[in-house]
Amino acid sequence: MLAAFCLWFGRGSDRLDIVVSDVLLTRGKVPVSDSYLVVRLTQEDLVRLENISNQRKVIAEAVEQMSRGGAERVLLDFVISGKQVTPGDLALDAAMARFRPGQIAIGAMEGSDMARPPGLYTSSMAIEAAYVPDKDGRFRTVEPAPGSRGGNPALWLATGRLKHQATPLDLRIMPQSVREISLDEALAPEHSRQFAGRKVIISLTRSASRSRVALPFHGLTERGPFLAVAAQSIDHGALRMRSLSEAVGLALAVICLGFGLWLGFRAQSARTVLQVFPALVVSIFLAGFCLISAFGQTAYPLAMTAIAGCSLMSAVSLRLRLPSLVMTFIEGNLSPEEAWLWRSQEVLERPVILLGPGGAIKRANLPAVRAFGLTKVHRAWAGAEISRLCMSALGLGERHRIQTVCGDITWQLEWLHPDIALATFYDVTDQALVLDDLERKLITDSLTGTNNRIGFDRALNEINLSRGEKCAIFFMDLNGFKTINDTHGHAVGDELLKIVAKRFASVTRSQDVLARLGGDEFAILARGDVSTLQAIRTVDKLEASLQGMVRLKGVAINVGVAVGFALSTPADSSIMTVINRADQDMYERKRIQKLSPPAVWNPLDARI
Repeated sequence: MLAAFCLWFGRGSDRLDIVVSDVLLTRGKVPVSDSYLVVRLTQEDLVRLENISNQRKVIAEAVEQMSRGGAERVLLDFVISGKQVTPGDLALDAAMARFRPGQIAIGAMEGSDMARPPGLYTSSMAIEAAYVPDKDGRFRTVEPAPGSRGGNPALWLATGRLKHQATPLDLRIMPQSVREISLDEALAPEHSRQFAGRKVIISLTRSASRSRVALPFHGLTERGPFLAVAAQSIDHGALRMRSLSEAVGLALAVICLGFGLWLGFRAQSARTVLQVFPALVVSIFLAGFCLISAFGQTAYPLAMTAIAGCSLMSAVSLRLRLPSLVMTFIEGNLSPEEAWLWRSQEVLERPVILLGPGGAIKRANLPAVRAFGLTKVHRAWAGAEISRLCMSALGLGERHRIQTVCGDITWQLEWLHPDIALATFYDVTDQALVLDDLERKLITDSLTGTNNRIGFDRALNEINLSRGEKCAIFFMDLNGFKTINDTHGHAVGDELLKIVAKRFASVTRSQDVLARLGGDEFAILARGDVSTLQAIRTVDKLEASLQGMVRLKGVAINVGVAVGFALSTPADSSIMTVINRADQDMYERKRIQKLSPPAVWNPLDARI
């Protein structure tokens, strides 16, 4: 907003806008009213009259002709100065006295060498003879010199009011159209009627005076025609037109400001801006040309376009939160890349943490402070546990995710940038519960509640024999289960499997993995160093758990089990080797049970 108003109120330096306005205005062909008449004093006239006294005496004769002819107002557009009174001064003073008060004026300038002869010319008004040009040396206004006591000659000519006030020019008026006559024509008695009702300017030409007046695109202009154009501009309402032009221009500037802000805040893409903003610029220039045509004053379409552009960029900057980005960078402990990335992420409603060297938490947004209980330390945050979790995963790449539980919430961490340690956390509690439930169902036997084959295989895959890990594998196969199913039905068979699983679970350790592999086949994975004696005792316990009659649903059932096992050895390179030995041992045990009573079998004969 401040920049936009500075652009508008400081637009006097916008030279291109002024030049464009000058071009359009000077193309107008408005003539100066016939009520203005310029009497030209040339260098030849001054040389012919030889001295100042004769010059003033001849000018006095011309002034008398104007008085007799009925001139409305007469301006002597030059300074009459001198310390001694000459006959010419007396004649000119007497000629001026023929006019009513306020009808005749004479040029005046500051300085002791510009003072009038003492006691003379008191009947005439003092009009400022020095004007101030614009910064480019051209005149677009008539403005008396600062500190002068005289009034504006154009304002006095047009209205009769003597005020120290700047008045604008209507550059559509042609200075070449001013009616001019020579000094000889002004002195001719038969031409005295030409002054009737007119406003006369007696002015030195450029050849007779050192002063110069430059109008835009008209070049150097005589002072007399210049004042006539200025007075005609006042007659055309230039003062009112300038006020209206200023008001309309300010309104358009405010509209441009508002439209630029609206576009910046509402645009959904750069394409929208590129489509709408050029149309706005065309509208601004059309409005500026209409202002020039309607009011005849300078318009500032480029300044308005700059205002619209500044407001547009300001709105976009605010949307991008660039001020906060700069302030974040100015704080000193963030790189530009870190400040930019942090600015875009800190407003998120999920926890976000920016880490520095050694795991220091440089930035943490409010959700992160609340979720992880962080405390402020100087310009950083303290949170050792969450910092450790983040840093442990930092070198694993931008796509790496870890999951951590804080309180009752499960958070998932993600890295957003490959080179900046910015961690964002997502609440995945619900998803984790669902996944845990699916994972449990995937590896759990729905009938017995033990692990299924998938769960058992996963446990086996975790064993790394090449690293020296040890384990024991037990395979169990029920005896006569198919007959029980055929005789008593599958419902009884299912109940039996549940009881068998519970009895097997009572034999195993808490760290062992018990699984139902399918049908009536079970398996146990015992991780760690298991001796042969311990394994034999486990086999005895498993077989003993099913000795005797099993009663369920009013039916007494006798079921046995064949158990085979294998222990891992340093020579085993793959877990499948151990599995195959355990499987063979189980089938061997089953074969022996079919051939002889259980007492015949000696577990010590089993292979390791």
